[in-house]
Amino acid sequence: MATGKQIYSKIEERVNQLDRAKSSIEAELRRNQHAQQANEAKRLECMSTIASIHVEALLDKTKNPVRAVTSEVDSLVSRRDQAYQDVLLQMDRSRTALRLSDVAVDQAQADFEAMRIRVYEELARSGGFREKRRMMDEANACVDTCVQVAAEIHKETVAKLVAYQADPLFSYLLARRYGNTDYLGKGLFRRLDGWVAKKIDYTQAKHDFDVLTQLPGLADAKVVEARLAVARATDNYRIIEQQVRRQHRYDEMEKAVTQAKAKREDCRKQIAEQQKAIDDFQSKEDSIMGQITRKVRDTMAQFSFATLDRLTKDTGSSADDLALRQYQQLNDEAPILAAQEREIQGRLQQAAQDFKKTKALRDSYASNGYDSSRREFPGSFDIDRLMAGYLVGHYSLDDFERTCATNSSIVQQTQSYQSNSSSISSSSGTRSDNNFTVSDSISSGGGSISTSDSF
Repeated sequence: MATGKQIYSKIEERVNQLDRAKSSIEAELRRNQHAQQANEAKRLECMSTIASIHVEALLDKTKNPVRAVTSEVDSLVSRRDQAYQDVLLQMDRSRTALRLSDVAVDQAQADFEAMRIRVYEELARSGGFREKRRMMDEANACVDTCVQVAAEIHKETVAKLVAYQADPLFSYLLARRYGNTDYLGKGLFRRLDGWVAKKIDYTQAKHDFDVLTQLPGLADAKVVEARLAVARATDNYRIIEQQVRRQHRYDEMEKAVTQAKAKREDCRKQIAEQQKAIDDFQSKEDSIMGQITRKVRDTMAQFSFATLDRLTKDTGSSADDLALRQYQQLNDEAPILAAQEREIQGRLQQAAQDFKKTKALRDSYASNGYDSSRREFPGSFDIDRLMAGYLVGHYSLDDFERTCATNSSIVQQTQSYQSNSSSISSSSGTRSDNNFTVSDSISSGGGSISTSDSF
């Protein structure tokens, strides 16, 4: 006998086996796909090597000429040669332009310097200009003096005010506004305040205190006034200077120097860009070279092995011969790997289908309550054979459910009933346990489904 729970464990084990088998096939498929990707990458690498060597031989004019694989490649090579010659010609022109720019900058600077000397010689001869310059220098000196004096006043004021602020009697009278028109002291308090004021000479102290508090502001005002005088003197000085500069076109010639330098800088930038283009051509890293290499590689990939063998022999290099042999080996492996993938895909599809069907069988078994430990199946019940028949299509899911129902029964534990005062007994009067079994049988054309429930 086997319980429904034990049968469920076997079904679950089969589901897990199929899941592991499916995962194993999936891993095998991934390995095959990685192998195909690696094969393709290596083939591309080999073809790139063959193409690069062919292009090198094609561009090397010192060796025997190598045929271009197509007329388009031949056209690209010619276009590249022309582009290289154009860059060399542009470089010569830019270097000539740079030399002319250097001359133009030197001439513009010399003209400007000569004019500047004339301007300031004329200004130096002008009495009004000298007077304005003297006034501006005096105003600047006055500003320096005022700033220095103001700083000393601020420092001295801060030091001296400490004594007044620390004197309690002075602070008291100052707070009461003694001596001011709004002083409100009367009677005895007025006389006492007067006595205190006389004792500390408050009138003189208040005068000195007011002067100390006003001095920093007055000093700052002098600084502002001196700076305004500098601005006025500078404006008067600049007016005369600008008049003379306009007469001699000072600003125009200064601008001409700036423009000449900018033009020279543009020439230097062009030369730097053209030199990079020349370096790219010489190192075969220019954009047209990339087009040639890709075109040769893509075209050669379509050739037969015999054609490729003939082309590699023309280059005189052994590296492309070696790459071609490796390319042929990889090319032979590619269809084998593709066939293996198709075979693995077929096995994976079958494994996934078996897993899905067995999982559905397990879920149906559980949803119908056959996985109970109280359900019993006879020893002759072969769940493995039943599942195998289900997977190959001999049985449907309904057949499986009917077979499980027919070959199983629910067994319940025996229950005893006893009265508190008397016993349910037979005609002999003795107590006995009443066990009875109800057997339900549902008949059909293909057999009957029986359940034996014990109470």
